[in-house]
Amino acid sequence: MSARSASSDLPRRVVTGLIGGAALIALVLHGGIWGARALALVLVLGTTWEFGAMAFRLQDRRTKQVTLMMLGLFVGCLQAWDLFPIYDTAIASFLVLFGVF
Repeated sequence: MSARSASSDLPRRVVTGLIGGAALIALVLHGGIWGARALALVLVLGTTWEFGAMAFRLQDRRTKQVTLMMLGLFVGCLQAWDLFPIYDTAIASFLVLFGVF
């Protein structure tokens, strides 16, 4: 990345950071337990997308990224609503990943 392109992205990054920071503070202060759960799900989706972008370099990268995101969302929802024990969720996640990859 050149110095010129980095400086042209700065205003957009600052605005995104301000909006995201304000939303984060509002969610933490007024969201309660459901706000924390929603924040956790958003973080899971964002981090799995970034991990997929870094880890996968083949033609099927998008498929693997989307699979990881959907699995993260699925596991996050199961744990947020306490639908299944964590061990059952981990086993199901492993089987899904084993089948896909």
